[in-house]
Amino acid sequence: MPLKSGLPFGSCMPFGWIRSFSPHPMQILQNNEYITFLFEQSTMFQLVNTEGLPHRKDWPATWFGDSRGHWEGDTLVIDVVNLNGYAKLGTMGHPMSEQAHLIMTFARPDMGHVQFNWTLEDPKTYTRPLKNERVFVLSPEVELMEYACMENNMSTLLDRAVTPWLEPNDAPSIVPAKWEWTQFDLAKPQKFTGVIKESKWERDALAIAKVDVAGKTFDVVVGPPIRLDARGVREADLLPGKTLTFEAVVSKKTSTDLRVQTVT
Repeated sequence: MPLKSGLPFGSCMPFGWIRSFSPHPMQILQNNEYITFLFEQSTMFQLVNTEGLPHRKDWPATWFGDSRGHWEGDTLVIDVVNLNGYAKLGTMGHPMSEQAHLIMTFARPDMGHVQFNWTLEDPKTYTRPLKNERVFVLSPEVELMEYACMENNMSTLLDRAVTPWLEPNDAPSIVPAKWEWTQFDLAKPQKFTGVIKESKWERDALAIAKVDVAGKTFDVVVGPPIRLDARGVREADLLPGKTLTFEAVVSKKTSTDLRVQTVT
């Protein structure tokens, strides 16, 4: 993703759980009460209690969230809540909101491998849980190296080749209430093709277009621009006069309000 967008990792902010696992190596240390993840990425670490303690009360939201672990047989389960909503799931920029609930499991079928599974529930951002499975391979010949993010980024931040990221001040959701996924009939997606009459591309909000479909005008939320960029959709693709083919769901309240799921 372009660093001119002012993304957190360009300003050396923490990557959060999922992004920290790759591409750089990590080391895992364990005793009877804790498991510690030492990430080469930005020299980050996470210390997780594994005694089944409850989540902390009145704990500030953080990039990695409030992580508590317990054992289910030989499988370690880490339950994560209280995320600050700024970390991403990967380099494509898939977001997590402050409502995200992450569950990670680690199982070791043999000496050289760890099976890692995670499930994310985030009703503010996604219509269903997201899941991923991968295998970590033991690499005894690899040692963690020093990673000095700010050392490497200082000049690019100062000359604005990388746009600095600053924490929003109580920033509201970029999606107004009427455009939340819960306001749409998700069970009945429909296909549309029409000509764009008007469009608005707000970098930190939504890309919205008025689309004429067979003489009927629809208000269409195409998506957040930062996500559309990652999918190869540019502002020029939504200029008036362009033809848009898309699959969308219809608002439960207003039949001419559409929210796009896939777009051509």
